[in-house]
Amino acid sequence: MFRLIASLSDKIIFTVTCLLGMQIPAFINAYKQRLAGHLDEAHLQLQSFQSIADKHHHGDISQLLVAYRNSGDPGVHASAELVLNLIDRIAWLTSHLNNLTQGDYLQQVYYFLTGMDSAIARATLHDFQLALPLQPSALATGLILALLSTFVFSQTLGKLTPQS
Repeated sequence: MFRLIASLSDKIIFTVTCLLGMQIPAFINAYKQRLAGHLDEAHLQLQSFQSIADKHHHGDISQLLVAYRNSGDPGVHASAELVLNLIDRIAWLTSHLNNLTQGDYLQQVYYFLTGMDSAIARATLHDFQLALPLQPSALATGLILALLSTFVFSQTLGKLTPQS
């Protein structure tokens, strides 16, 4: 009876981890789409400031920032910091998105795990819908995780099983 339960548990663990592993590429893709949306929105916000620079500072946004900083109004001065933060965010989002789209699949997974933005990842997870992706990367990830978890389970179970 113990062997039957162990065998069924082994199959269940294999199936569940395979299906969960297949979600990794789908989640990374959803994360990349959310990043692209953040990048588009940041560009849209910066375009408003660029329009002001085009009208009043010959298109040079750095001159606009100098004018904001030289203003005696603290609110206008704070706007310069907002624009600088926005420019930095665009640079970071662009770099992050490029790193996630370049290289092979393993490099993308590694970069995702080591460089992800936790707030964007949480928001992605909140809206994430489980899927059954059939791309080779999803199938390979699922299979590798399933084999690894089955191996760990069988090794652990072997140590717990009474020897006759």
